[in-house]
Amino acid sequence: MTLRTAIGQSWYVTAFVLLLAGWVVVKAGDVFDAIETLWTVSPGGEAVGQVAASGIVGLAVLAVFVALLVGLFGELGETSPAPGTWPPEE
Repeated sequence: MTLRTAIGQSWYVTAFVLLLAGWVVVKAGDVFDAIETLWTVSPGGEAVGQVAASGIVGLAVLAVFVALLVGLFGELGETSPAPGTWPPEE
């Protein structure tokens, strides 16, 4: 897979995938920043609102989404299998 091949085959899909991956990474950073402030809840205190577990689950979901985008991006760069000519040549 190369970026050049992916852009040559479908530049608009490649641009969309790259922008979407960048947006997901930024949002993952926001979620991680929220988790860092949630670690300060004392063991005996009650947590009101978000808890750290929900942030960890959110990061896991975002990681799976990024993995799927990487797989999609890998498929964009493939040149084969290409459709065969019709009628088939012998």
